[in-house]
Amino acid sequence: MMGLAVIAWTTGVPLNISVLPWQGGTLTAVLFFSGLAGTVLTVLAMKRILPFLFILWTVVVAIMLVYRFFFGPYVFGPTSTSFTTAVLFSLGAVLAAGGSVSVRRTEEPAKRWAAMA
Repeated sequence: MMGLAVIAWTTGVPLNISVLPWQGGTLTAVLFFSGLAGTVLTVLAMKRILPFLFILWTVVVAIMLVYRFFFGPYVFGPTSTSFTTAVLFSLGAVLAAGGSVSVRRTEEPAKRWAAMA
């Protein structure tokens, strides 16, 4: 997301991603800062600092994708490829949200293995 925003800023080409509610310069800024937030939250979750924010982030992304693709104003093209792509993106986001719960482990893996031995 950040890379796409940087390319849009440096080339001056306005972005148009119809599944998102923003357009032009606002969309570019939202993509950049959302990508930055996602990166920071991922690092914090990996270090076990505020992992609930990472879970919240992934759930919000999954809800937004599913809502905007299937219940929002987005219209699928005449081919089944766009629908398949939307299903795969949404499924990936839902699986990522489910997988984000794994950061809630309270023990380090090494401690868990030592306790089992």
